[in-house]
Amino acid sequence: MSLNSLIKFLLALMAFLVISCSSLKRTEGVFTPDSFIFDYNIMQKKLEKLSAIASVHLNSKFFNGSIELEINATRNDTILIDAYTFLGINLATVLLTNDSILVYVSINDKLFRLNKNLFFDPAKTGFDIQYGDLFSLMTCYFDLTEASMMKYFSNDGYKIIFKKPLGDLILLYEFNFDKRDVQNIKLTLQKDPNPFEVIYSNFKKVDDFLFPHVIEIKNNIDGTSAMVKYKSVKLNPNNFSIDTEIFKELQPSKD
Repeated sequence: MSLNSLIKFLLALMAFLVISCSSLKRTEGVFTPDSFIFDYNIMQKKLEKLSAIASVHLNSKFFNGSIELEINATRNDTILIDAYTFLGINLATVLLTNDSILVYVSINDKLFRLNKNLFFDPAKTGFDIQYGDLFSLMTCYFDLTEASMMKYFSNDGYKIIFKKPLGDLILLYEFNFDKRDVQNIKLTLQKDPNPFEVIYSNFKKVDDFLFPHVIEIKNNIDGTSAMVKYKSVKLNPNNFSIDTEIFKELQPSKD
């Protein structure tokens, strides 16, 4: 999958909306799928800041390998990502805002600026994508207001699916449960028989939030995949700030 295709996919996933709980019933003190989603939605509204370290393994015909990411992000403002080798060598620093993407490549000491609408033009798609919405993709907290909801029950567990049309695409947000807990949350962006998928799993309590520590991204068209594993996570940390000084000192490359 090319960089252009990957960014289009990620930006499409950002065009989301917070789970509508109007048809959910909460049972106090008892685990049920409805109660879980109800509580999950409440947590979503409170999550504003993320500080984390993650390992990412990419598998594609262009690159197969792993990198380390240091992530500092706020929901609607700024995301700063530092990419390192496993030996601790800095590869690049990426600053995402609602206006643009700045990429500083430390290997050749060059800064590149990408226009907000370079890969996803709202005039053509009807969506005004905010780069800050990548926060939702990294944390598995999405807004699906006005999405239709379907419930499925079996002897093995439960499944609740939210479905929402996005232009000529269909977004499916699938909660999978066993009888005691959530197993995974699967996000599918579907246009043809080969959808893009994001699967969140290994949920753990972090700072009063339920947070997925494993994220799988699958492009079923060309077999490209990525596995993200969070090593450390801080949510809504105190004394939180994002250092963007490096981008103020540099000028974008003309190359």
